[in-house]
Amino acid sequence: MCPGVGTLALVCLCRQTHYLGVAFTDAHRQYLHKWIAEQVLAEFVAEQSPLYQRRFAAIVRPATAESVGKRRRQVANASPQLGKAGLPGSKF
Repeated sequence: MCPGVGTLALVCLCRQTHYLGVAFTDAHRQYLHKWIAEQVLAEFVAEQSPLYQRRFAAIVRPATAESVGKRRRQVANASPQLGKAGLPGSKF
């Protein structure tokens, strides 16, 4: 895992563990904030997640079930490329 892409932050959120992240630029900070927020919302509707919220999922699942699955696949497929995003000299 590379902390620069937010994966470690998400794992810490799921495990309710403290995490201190560093964003190298404002664009990097904005990217991390957006990505983590999207992932947390996806975790809220994933039944196997420790962040699962039954009531929230019942409300939003019909509209988002397909898009959440699609987004998870995109993130899983993109993770190797995203690993460079948090390094100095990258676009983030």
